[in-house]
Amino acid sequence: MRARLTALIDDLHYFLSDLRTFLNPRSAAAGLGDCWDDLRHDREQRTPFLLTVAVHAGAILFTIFGPLIIWSEPTIPEVYTVELYQAVEPPPEVQKVVIREKAPPPPPPVPEPAPAAKLPAVSLSPLKQKLALEKAEREKEKLRQELIKTRMEQVKLDFMKEQAEKEARKAANTAVSRISDLYRREKEYSEAQAITTPDAQTVPDAPPSDSRSRAREMEAIDRYKAQLVQHIDKFWKLPELKEWSDELECVMIIRVNRDGSVISSYFKKRSADSRFNQYVQKAVDDATPLPPFPIDLPQQNDEIHVTFYPGGLL
Repeated sequence: MRARLTALIDDLHYFLSDLRTFLNPRSAAAGLGDCWDDLRHDREQRTPFLLTVAVHAGAILFTIFGPLIIWSEPTIPEVYTVELYQAVEPPPEVQKVVIREKAPPPPPPVPEPAPAAKLPAVSLSPLKQKLALEKAEREKEKLRQELIKTRMEQVKLDFMKEQAEKEARKAANTAVSRISDLYRREKEYSEAQAITTPDAQTVPDAPPSDSRSRAREMEAIDRYKAQLVQHIDKFWKLPELKEWSDELECVMIIRVNRDGSVISSYFKKRSADSRFNQYVQKAVDDATPLPPFPIDLPQQNDEIHVTFYPGGLL
């Protein structure tokens, strides 16, 4: 119950944090595509979603076509005519009496207005100065907006450059760790060969020991794991709707048949982000079937441990 509540809180947090990017059509299309992929691969979420769509579609169809099926044709009752008004004869016409009014007296003469006094001439220099100042202020504001826009673009370029350098450092660290791991395994194999190789003078015809065959088998397993990691890495991708923490780590154990078919897969170590775990499972499912075993690997099936990071696999 506590794990489900934590997953629900994480989903709400991701929904609120991704609400702003959802308004972008390109981000919304990517988010809808990821949601559809999740529903297609997650059977527990796909069944409730299909039931919800079916119930809503049934409700809409019943709202549209239900009245046409249930309601019968209305019947018009019989019409009765009742006369509620009786005309009354108009009263006789009244003779009109014309009263002649006296003509109004003529209006008094209006005196002519006095000539207006001439106003002094007004100088337009202050108005021109005001317009010049307003124009200068507008030009200054325009330059300030352009400067702000230039600074914002520079900040954006610096951020993109920092992100690119961060990704390059992450890829370099991953490559260095893989090279170090391969170098360590090669050194261990060389030491195992040096220990298990018999002396040619003392034992000329001695058969190879079990430790030497085991070392060769480990080498074949390492080569196959490198091939398998390279194959799964083609399907390992995370959406750019959020910033993934570099501390996320997930270990998946895959049991593989000799022909490359997957017997089972489960998490040996889950990360703290449930969505990251879902994309790990999706990458393994999309990468199936896996490459077959090499000829020098005698097992019919084996378990391979693959560690997932936001920057790659190991």
